Amino acid sequence: MAQTVSAVKTGFFDINRNMARLLDPLNLRIPQKRVMLKPNIVANHSSRSGIITPWQVTAALILYLKERFTLDEIVIAESCAVHQSLKNVLSHTGYLKIKKRYGVDILDINDLPKQELQWPSGKIRIPQLLSTHYYVNLANMKTHIQTMVSLCTKNQKGLLEAVDKKDFHKKALDQSIYDFGHLVNPDLNILTAIISIEGNGPLDYGKKRRDNFMLASTHLLSIDNAALKIMAIDPSEVEHIENFSDFKMIGDNIKIRPFKKPGEYFRKYNIFVHPFNSCSYCPIVLRNVLSPSLSNLKIIPKLLKAGVFSRKDIVLGDGDMPPGAKNIICVGSCSRKFAERHNLPLIKGCPPSEDQIFRALNNKR
Repeated sequence: MAQTVSAVKTGFFDINRNMARLLDPLNLRIPQKRVMLKPNIVANHSSRSGIITPWQVTAALILYLKERFTLDEIVIAESCAVHQSLKNVLSHTGYLKIKKRYGVDILDINDLPKQELQWPSGKIRIPQLLSTHYYVNLANMKTHIQTMVSLCTKNQKGLLEAVDKKDFHKKALDQSIYDFGHLVNPDLNILTAIISIEGNGPLDYGKKRRDNFMLASTHLLSIDNAALKIMAIDPSEVEHIENFSDFKMIGDNIKIRPFKKPGEYFRKYNIFVHPFNSCSYCPIVLRNVLSPSLSNLKIIPKLLKAGVFSRKDIVLGDGDMPPGAKNIICVGSCSRKFAERHNLPLIKGCPPSEDQIFRALNNKR
């Protein structure tokens, strides 16, 4: 029997009504009476950035669940990036509004009790809540410079502790995501594409775009394959998503809208960043260094002093020498082998601090 993927066109202002149109056709059942929501709120970004799951979507889902079901508990669980305070992340992303308005606890996955499971790479620890709660996977539609896309399968990586996230990258990233997707199956997947990211995602090195739709399905492979079809990306180009076509689309007609694919490097000013097999921690720290905001204007003089308008290349992880690279700096402990092989400067740390990176850009060790 074919799986079902529901689709609705929506913006932020009509999200509550459209959440019902999205989910009612799926005839959901929640026997556990307890629900765990896992959005993507890994760092300090706004709901209109395209990088995180907008708080408005999560709030609309909570309202829907409270209206349709008699539940004992709804919780949100997420693990923010290193050097990030969960309290600050919740404030910047708007998720504190949910906590205050709807009385929903927001839990740090790093602090939750874990259960250990066997999988192809040995043993892995996941939250015990996955065995007691109805699990909703809330992702945002993005391209990804290391994995081509970041959809619902990729979003599950956020269930892991930092050490396991890093191990995914030390091994084969796409294969690890693929294997984990066959180990943990969400009860419900919602993919938001109100504002999406194309090009060099998943952060704001990519370009945000307004697409104004959402997808939902109880079947992980179906929703990601439906998304790839809409994005005009062939499943053969995405190693962590198995090609699957036995699904039907219901609801609003979402036309194919080709997404620009990622390249091989990020560029900010004249800084070229090559994220070979690094995890997301170093790119997030670099993003904070290279992207001044109204709340962080003090870094602008540091950027000017660092000479960001003359070409520098930053290598993250290990790979082949980037063509045309100049003034190469290796960032993060995972870049040690590359640095040693080419006799290049290395900023140690997993990840290094922002000050360490500024010093390196200023040719100070």
